[in-house]
Amino acid sequence: MKRLFQKIPDSAYAMMGQGANMLGALLVMLMLVRAFDAALFGIWVLYQALFTFAEMARMGFVQNGLVKFATAHPGEYQGILTSAFVLNIALGLGLWGLLILLTPLLAGLWNTPELTELVWHYGFTVCTLGSLRFMEYIQMANKDFRGVFWGNLIAGLSYALLIGIGFGSGLELRPIHAIYGQGIGALIGICFVWFYRRSFFRFGNFNILWLQKLFHYGKYVLGTNISSMILQKVDIAMLAYFINPAAVALYNISSKAPNYMEVPLKGGAQYYFPRIAEAAAHQPPKYVAKLFEEAMGMLLAINIPLFLGAFVFAKYIMLFMGGQEYVEGYFILQILLFNTLIKPWGRMFGTTMDAIGHPKVNFRMVFFSLFANALLNYLMIPIWGVLGAALATTCTLCLSTLVSLLILRRYVPISPWRSLAQIWIFYRKLSMKLIPKPA
Repeated sequence: MKRLFQKIPDSAYAMMGQGANMLGALLVMLMLVRAFDAALFGIWVLYQALFTFAEMARMGFVQNGLVKFATAHPGEYQGILTSAFVLNIALGLGLWGLLILLTPLLAGLWNTPELTELVWHYGFTVCTLGSLRFMEYIQMANKDFRGVFWGNLIAGLSYALLIGIGFGSGLELRPIHAIYGQGIGALIGICFVWFYRRSFFRFGNFNILWLQKLFHYGKYVLGTNISSMILQKVDIAMLAYFINPAAVALYNISSKAPNYMEVPLKGGAQYYFPRIAEAAAHQPPKYVAKLFEEAMGMLLAINIPLFLGAFVFAKYIMLFMGGQEYVEGYFILQILLFNTLIKPWGRMFGTTMDAIGHPKVNFRMVFFSLFANALLNYLMIPIWGVLGAALATTCTLCLSTLVSLLILRRYVPISPWRSLAQIWIFYRKLSMKLIPKPA
């Protein structure tokens, strides 16, 4: 068994790490959607949107800068880690305070007063899940994804187990139970990662210069992540405003399967970011283009069969995800599934632009997408409701993908056609590994 795990490539571990993270979230969601009524589940979804907003903001400031600088300056590894750790803690506490100030306004706008109480407990998440994510960034900087996988798997399953105990024992579950269950699961994951990869966590003297470099590099990544987060949640916010939390719940369940299908996308972006950053520093642009096209081929080759299977069995997926109450949303799911074939282009555009040192361009692209998505949602939701939100998101992704590819070609000589050709190359290499050669 040990030899089997040793043969798994790092690219697979990067995707498995994201998959492990989402597995726990999926198991918990399956229980909470049955424990909460539609209105309460909609409130939980809105809290998750705020929570994800804060976490993405912190990740934007810390993750890419830490990975890029630690890769490029191995001799100053300890100082970079310490500066990144200070920045991580300061941002976590600052964003918690910001949410405390803003949530009463949002709760009034969405008519969900319960949100205000939930945000006060987010501080526990800052200290637990925030620390686990920081340890994940350190492992990425060392191009090691095994610990990321095992840490996320242990944390996610522990989270699901705690909620499962409450669900199975008949406890009246509330959102606050999920918040603390997630935090305790993260603590268990932290303990494992610390002992599993202790050699990576070598802290040194705090260096204000590295803090400044991380801050200035991360401010554009922060803007990108915040804009990207709002881009992903603007449909939910507008559904809550124009319709009600029950519509938010229906749309959220419909979007779950496409979100889980992003596991290869997130893992692939994590795997290729340090490699593209290293290539950009030491290789000509055509080598960066080769890595981009290779990544696109792999991601699309994985997503195409997932898309086809999910599209055919959309009704059964909705029944599994949310129960009979949500089956009617299967056509929303089918529309959103097309996004799984479009998103890889935008994600790898952003990954490449950040890695080659142009996070400002990536930020502007995401901001353009945010504006387009907000406008289309504003126009379509009052007319078509939940269907309008799905159509607006899909149209936005098509437009932003076309524009981003045109921009990327100004910096890196990528070819969409060579990217598509990599799909066949990926399948051919995979078949050669799976099918033994005749003797």
